[in-house]
Amino acid sequence: MTETHWYMACGLRIASELEVPEFGAAEPGDADLKICFNNRAAAALARVDLRGPFPEGVLRTPDGLVLSVAGVGEFLVPDGSAIHITRAAGFDAAKLRLYLLGTVTAMVLHHRQRLVLHGAAVLNDGAISVFVGDSGAGKSTLAAHLAKRGHAVITDDVLSLEPGDDARLVGYPGSHMFKLWQDSLDTLGRRHEGLSAVGARATKFFVPNATHAPQAAAPLAEVFELMRCEGPPRVEDVPGLAALPLVERHVFRPGLVEMIGDVATQFRHLTTVATTARVSRLYRPWDIASMDAVLDLIEDHWRDRRNH
Repeated sequence: MTETHWYMACGLRIASELEVPEFGAAEPGDADLKICFNNRAAAALARVDLRGPFPEGVLRTPDGLVLSVAGVGEFLVPDGSAIHITRAAGFDAAKLRLYLLGTVTAMVLHHRQRLVLHGAAVLNDGAISVFVGDSGAGKSTLAAHLAKRGHAVITDDVLSLEPGDDARLVGYPGSHMFKLWQDSLDTLGRRHEGLSAVGARATKFFVPNATHAPQAAAPLAEVFELMRCEGPPRVEDVPGLAALPLVERHVFRPGLVEMIGDVATQFRHLTTVATTARVSRLYRPWDIASMDAVLDLIEDHWRDRRNH
C-alpha cells in the first residue's frame, strides 16, 4: 500500500503519495488536494491529438490539463483538487518535484481562482512583500539573503493569493526550500554537498530555508519589480493603474488562465493588487558586491513605511 504524506502549502492541506519535502508538514485531515500515482495522465494523452503548439507546454484534454515531460512523467490536473502523476520509466523523484512545485502547482491554483505570481516573497511586519522580475533577476537569491538577515520567507518561486477578509489579497507559504545556483550559494557561505540538484542542472540546488514563514495567511502589502541599473540601488513607486500591467507581467504561467477560462477573475485580482498594495521598482546592480547595499535599502524602505 502506498504511503500517504500530509503537507500544508499555498493554504491547502495536501495528501500526497509523492514525498515532497519542500512542503510544510501537516496533520492528517480533510484534504484540499490529493496527489496520486496512477495511469490517468497517460490515458488522457492517448485520447487527444498530440500535435502542437501547446500554451505553456500544457495540453487540454477532455480529462483535464496535462503537462508531459519526457523522461519524467505526465501530470493530469482535472480541477483544483487533484493531481494524477504517471511516472516515466526510471523516473527521478527530484525532477518530478521540480515540475510539481512549479507549473503543476500553478495549474491547481489557477483552477482554484487564485492569483499566482512568479516571485519570491518575505514577511515584513506581518504582511507580504513579493519580489518579481524576469528569469535570472535574482529573486531567490535576494530572498535567501533576506532570510540570512532573519526575515521569514513565504516562498521563493510561486506566490498564491486570494481575497482576504478586507479589501486586500492574502497569500500563503509555498515551498520551504530555495532553488539557488552555485554562485548564490557561494555568496551565502553555503556548500552544495548533501543538497539535491534542481532537475538536470548540476549547479543549481534545493536549499533548505530555515526562516520559512508560519502556515498562516498574510496580506499582500507590496510588490517590488527587480530592475537592473548601473548606479546605486534605489526604489521608485509605480503609481495608480500603471501598476496593473506591471503585476500582470509576472503572473505565473498566464496562458493557463486562458486555458482554464477564468480571465475575468484574474483581472479583478490584478486590479485589487494595483489599488491596495504598494507597487515599486527596485533598481539595483546585478553584482554580488552590491548585495549588502540593496538589503540595507530594502530594510530602510520598510522602516520608513513603518514610521509613516
